[in-house]
Amino acid sequence: MAGGDEVTKSEMLEPLKGQDLSGLLSSPGTAGVNAVREATLFNYNMFSYIDPDFTLGAMRLVAKLGPSKEPGKPTGSA
Repeated sequence: MAGGDEVTKSEMLEPLKGQDLSGLLSSPGTAGVNAVREATLFNYNMFSYIDPDFTLGAMRLVAKLGPSKEPGKPTGSA
């Protein structure tokens, strides 16, 4: 797309899904919380990447409590 004219870029981008973030990048301080999407997906597995000690402790606790006795109940529940 580098060096292409605006008509060509517009034609190429029209069928693509996604959001135009250029406005946010040029003025991030004025962007609202929902400027790009209505919700945010959090990845709760990130703890395993940023805090391995936390992850190890959680793994040990789950191993100690054992599997759930009842489907749909938390690990270690009666």
